[in-house]
Amino acid sequence: MVTVTGKEYLHRISKLKTEIWLEGSLLHGPVTEHPAFKAVLQSKAKLYDLVHEKQYEDILSAKDHQSNFSYEPMKTKEDLEKHRLATQVWANQNAGLLGRSPEYGNTIITTLANAKDYFAMEGSEYGERIERIHKEALEHDLTFTHTFVNPKARKRSSFFSEEEELPIAAKIVDEIDEGIVIDGARLLATQGGITDEVIVLPAGFEKDSLFAFSIPSATPGLKFLARPSYANDSLYDEPYSSQFEEGDAIVVFDNVLVPWDRVFLYKSERLSQGLFFETGLEPALLFHASNRQIVKTEWLIGIAEEMVETLKISQFQHIQQKLAEMITALEAMRAFVYSSEAQAGVNEYGMMVPFAPPLKAAVSYYQTTYPRLVEIIQLIGASNFIAAPNEKDFQSPIAPLLERFIGGYDTSAKEKVQLLRLAKDLTMGDFGSRQTQFERYFYGDPVRLSTNLYNHYDTRPYRDRVKTFLETLRKNDNSQAPIN
Repeated sequence: MVTVTGKEYLHRISKLKTEIWLEGSLLHGPVTEHPAFKAVLQSKAKLYDLVHEKQYEDILSAKDHQSNFSYEPMKTKEDLEKHRLATQVWANQNAGLLGRSPEYGNTIITTLANAKDYFAMEGSEYGERIERIHKEALEHDLTFTHTFVNPKARKRSSFFSEEEELPIAAKIVDEIDEGIVIDGARLLATQGGITDEVIVLPAGFEKDSLFAFSIPSATPGLKFLARPSYANDSLYDEPYSSQFEEGDAIVVFDNVLVPWDRVFLYKSERLSQGLFFETGLEPALLFHASNRQIVKTEWLIGIAEEMVETLKISQFQHIQQKLAEMITALEAMRAFVYSSEAQAGVNEYGMMVPFAPPLKAAVSYYQTTYPRLVEIIQLIGASNFIAAPNEKDFQSPIAPLLERFIGGYDTSAKEKVQLLRLAKDLTMGDFGSRQTQFERYFYGDPVRLSTNLYNHYDTRPYRDRVKTFLETLRKNDNSQAPIN
């Protein structure tokens, strides 16, 4: 069986020799043992173990059981349903908090490889390369991060620093027999430096920035500038951030040589412009994200409901209204996904593509809805969050006082505070704030996404319906007009 176990996955990742900079220092030793990354890698390992469990192996494995589901192209509506259920099974293991769970990067490679003929339009070798990259990834069950956003270091139209004439945004600076040389940077790689490979997709408008490739994270000259970690040690105090803190990094290409056999798009404006939609990549990624967000919303509702019951406030109508608002958000997200499945169609590359408009509506809707869901939990918790003690307090001489003064109606003070800290970890603090910002800007600027949805949504049938109705009224009105 090709699908790795969690132990095999961790063993492979422990051998990574990536260049990661964290808080001013270069990391040394296995990333699997570093406090900033150990927990999230172990959480990902559990996902791989789940594939081997009897109750999940059919849904989490490909039909031939030679890889996990995310390496299998979606060809039928039944495949779409399977991907929906499998994505939700994996997401449920981490409350939907892993925005870059393994299947996200796998979906990119699988979708692009399925559309190999798209890349072959600029030369058969490009189609063959993405197909080989996918085959290699499938055979070794590789993990990916990706990046396709240019840094905005200064408000200039050029991608160069005027002072030093050095690239800011990653671009081609040389072309040699062995491959292309990339210099500059890209934003933003979640889990950057702790995956097997990094996928780089076209960004910007200059020809030298139009390329697509996948290279090992340990490629010479490739640097990951990681932000400070939000990981914590206590499962009691920070139950989410102590397990699911992914990390984000700026990707720096310091004259990185990308071998030709890893390049599947090169200086093609035509292919760069149509990459996300014509291959089916955009709908596939939005389908994945929406299903993850469904699970995340289910967890938010569970937290809110448990808080309401623990605090004994379910009788208040304003509380019921807030919970109903959360339920409405969940059912709306489910409806978006079901609609995209029901209206799915096969593209020219044989992929069953979820219908994009409902998914674009879903991502736009969730950008504004998720912050509101977070706010509802903050409002339900109210002042209970402010003076919540931590685990060490319950291991100290003041534990009896805590039980006496802040114990729950039906629960101990320690159990009540554990719930409050769970909610606080997700909705407040560094980790929770990052989650809110991640969902608020997932897939891009909210205004741009809304504008894109409007500009590409076909409203003509509805406008024509109104025009026909008005024309009918006018005809009827004219026929009844008096004759002079």
